[in-house]
Amino acid sequence: MSRDKIQEDVKLFVSNFNNLPIEDISLGTTLGDDLGIDGDDAYCFFEEFAEHYDVDLSQFALDQHFGSECCCPLLWPYYIAMWIARHIAPPEYHARLGGLEPVTIKDLIQTVRAGNWHNRKKSAEGR
Repeated sequence: MSRDKIQEDVKLFVSNFNNLPIEDISLGTTLGDDLGIDGDDAYCFFEEFAEHYDVDLSQFALDQHFGSECCCPLLWPYYIAMWIARHIAPPEYHARLGGLEPVTIKDLIQTVRAGNWHNRKKSAEGR
């Protein structure tokens, strides 16, 4: 599959999963902050993604990129405060707020091209 074809196909996959127009999805779009994919939805997304593209996600740590869907009422004030902070703070601070590394459409495309999860931190350390 050509580079452009993979890019468009991944955007279409994300568009169909999240019921969004493909025009709303760019290389920098994040699954969590921009598309609201988190917790169980993130698990389902990556399960379908791995099956659809036949990629190895054994090195992908979901909990480093997405939060859980906790239902404990005692934690609701914390989650509400985090939600407010994430929507007020500039995008470059979103991941730092929850200690989570965002996953972008570009990451997904690189994963499809490589056939396995592309870890940006390891790639940056290897430079």
